[in-house]
Amino acid sequence: MDTNYFAQHIQCSRFEKQDLMDYIQILMELATHARDYGLLDLDRRIHSDPVRYCDPFLRKAVNLIADISDPRLVRKVLYNYIVAGNFTGGNFLKSVVITETAIAMMMQQDLDYIFSFLVPSYFGLEFDGVIQKMFREFKASKHIL
Repeated sequence: MDTNYFAQHIQCSRFEKQDLMDYIQILMELATHARDYGLLDLDRRIHSDPVRYCDPFLRKAVNLIADISDPRLVRKVLYNYIVAGNFTGGNFLKSVVITETAIAMMMQQDLDYIFSFLVPSYFGLEFDGVIQKMFREFKASKHIL
């Protein structure tokens, strides 16, 4: 996926970005679970609560994490789904954030890096503080150091 394609498809409104905050919360939960119990247990977790984890792209990402050990291949497959689905706006942004969070989990990136820097960077400076605050509150509620 080239930069022009990416730039054209990721554009979305403030309201669309705001609607994605629930997904950020879910990704925080999954990343914490992966850190504590391993990547393979994520598949069990999403299947144990199909209502909470009902998004098909999220479910596909978790399935790929469990089935493929190479993060480059997972990224390639997920981006192929994004392009084939012709995702735009909020759906494109959501899918990219799910993809990049999944890859970061596979690479055992620190949760602070993922949710204080990586994920906010896809939302722009306007949401940088919002997502960082969400993560601080999430960490405090889960007693994560």
